Amino acid sequence: LFVSAYLPDSGEFVIEEATEWEDYEPGSDDDIGYALAVDSKEYGAYQTPEEVSEALLLLARDRNLMPSITLRFEEDEEE
Repeated sequence: LFVSAYLPDSGEFVIEEATEWEDYEPGSDDDIGYALAVDSKEYGAYQTPEEVSEALLLLARDRNLMPSITLRFEEDEEE
């Protein structure tokens, strides 16, 4: 429901609330195993990892969500 990311260009950590999801069929042949958000709205922006972590834990507690982490690294494309 909520996605957090670090934006290196601005140096901020953001939390976004997913508003639309891709079509997904359980058991289909994919590498992820769940539907990804395809649209979202910004929930908040934070300056430090501690601030965004606290905000995520409060969201999880207030909405009875189970936090999970997916590390994603973008590799430089060779031209």
